[in-house]
Amino acid sequence: MRRYLRDFRGYQRDIRLFLFYNLAANVGMGVFTLLYNLYLTELGLREDYIGRFNSVSTLAMAGVALAMGFLINRFGVWLCVTIGMVLFLLTSILLCVITNPNLLLVFSAFGGAA
Repeated sequence: MRRYLRDFRGYQRDIRLFLFYNLAANVGMGVFTLLYNLYLTELGLREDYIGRFNSVSTLAMAGVALAMGFLINRFGVWLCVTIGMVLFLLTSILLCVITNPNLLLVFSAFGGAA
């Protein structure tokens, strides 16, 4: 562990910030996923539905990731990031207030794409 910390201090500032951001983002998403899965359980949805909900989000994420190179070249990085963030915020809010299972799947796909 001591060697890892010594090596970590030797990285450039940007690399250290990226690794820290990545750690914080993944911990945050893990906590959100856990709490949201508990919320879906409280809505009376079964585990197979929750698995479908998570897979729809992941598949949408993979689909958009395949097209991301084209989208960035066509529209630019900042526009893609801005649209993704706005779409993610809107779908996150809608996922908190909608209880219809079919609509939850649709907005799960939009959230994953964002």
